[in-house]
Amino acid sequence: MVSWYQTIREMDAKAYEELLIYMSKKTYPEDATKNNKRRIREKAESFVISDGVLMHKGKKGQTQRVLRQHEVSAVVTSMHA
Repeated sequence: MVSWYQTIREMDAKAYEELLIYMSKKTYPEDATKNNKRRIREKAESFVISDGVLMHKGKKGQTQRVLRQHEVSAVVTSMHA
């Protein structure tokens, strides 16, 4: 049986939005410094967007859905219902 932890990764809302916008539009937040831009680009290499959802690419080719912190409790609750 696959646990929820194996299929879902958690990320804070700001980082999630930065990655999603960068990957879909190739733009950075207006207040991003040179270092922030580099960090976003490097981090984006480990993610893909599938049907508008941010997914983390694992080393063995598996993907994990990325949830914002406020989504985690609802998902955990539904998986244990």
